[in-house]
Parts: sequence; structure tokens; C-alpha cells
Amino acid sequence: MAPGAARTVATAPSGSGGHVNLSPKGHADTLAILDQRTVAYLDLTGSGAETIAHLRDNGRITLMFCAFSGPPK
Repeated sequence: MAPGAARTVATAPSGSGGHVNLSPKGHADTLAILDQRTVAYLDLTGSGAETIAHLRDNGRITLMFCAFSGPPK
């Protein structure tokens, strides 16, 4: 990952009773791209453990990568 790039994960529980959890992941060396279909990241807890609770519920996660320098790709 390039320096200055922002990483965010988003999860949500199954059904309509919960809310979306959006967590910034900005610590260095906490995300690794292993191959074309596999990533690994270290989930550091902050205000709770919603990300892992949602993943255990339904296994769904969205990753977002943002760069703030250079031309768009």
C-alpha cells in the first residue's frame, strides 16, 4: 500500500434490525494483499467489536481504498 492511502472496511448485520459499521483502517502494515482474490487485515478494536460480529453473522465485508495524490487510475 502506498503511503498516504486511506483504507476503510464496512460491514452490516443480516436483516433490517442493525446498522452499517464503517471503520477506518489506517495503521501501517495492518493490510496485506496476498493474491488476486485474498487479502488479510488486522482488526484492531476501537469502540467495540462490530466488524467481527457482522463477519461472523454473514461473512460480508466491503473494502475501500483511497489515494490522495497522483492521477486517477
